[in-house]
Amino acid sequence: MAGASGRRRMPRAERVQQVLAAAARAFARGGFAATSMDEIAAEAGISKLMIYRDFEGKRELYEAILESVSRRLQEKVRDDPEGGASRQGQVALLEVAREQPDAFMLLFRHAAREPEFAAYAERFAAYAVDKGERRLAADIQDPVALRWTARMAFRLSVEAIIAWLEVGDAARDEAFAAALTAPISWSRQAAALVAGEAAGAGRGARGGSAPAGQRGARAGAGGGS
Repeated sequence: MAGASGRRRMPRAERVQQVLAAAARAFARGGFAATSMDEIAAEAGISKLMIYRDFEGKRELYEAILESVSRRLQEKVRDDPEGGASRQGQVALLEVAREQPDAFMLLFRHAAREPEFAAYAERFAAYAVDKGERRLAADIQDPVALRWTARMAFRLSVEAIIAWLEVGDAARDEAFAAALTAPISWSRQAAALVAGEAAGAGRGARGGSAPAGQRGARAGAGGGS
């Protein structure tokens, strides 16, 4: 409905989304503590009074953004049989990052390092890592290598997406999504090395061959001219 001045009055739901998007941009630049309500109001192009009509304060705004992007991530991986621990899950992460780039960076770059809000990032990470462990268990029997690989694959994927948001080209997202398989492939290769080293250490403890470094040290100590 237009007011007396002829300006259209913005519906509340639309205004809230505008404020959340502006707040996400402001928070993504400086994090929670360093961002003021004045900066958020300026980013949104409205007065602080208008923001306080819908939000009690900065913390409620911050948590609303984290809740929104977390909920969207869960929605995107819900139909993935592997819960995000697959190429389909990686594409879902990328799609959410494109939909809400500032909120995505806020969740995984800022909130993850802020004790008050880290639980938001940790909940989704724990969900994705658990699914990843189940998916990789058929290929990686060593429990240490399995836990490490699932965590590494998830973190590498998130960091790769954030770096792409910063310097990448949206027109090349399809090629980037294909390249996202590289971290998982690398992690699997690294897991095989970790598992192999564990097996070698076990053999050494049972009196088998010593590691190359130890063999060399003994040879140097016993060798004379």
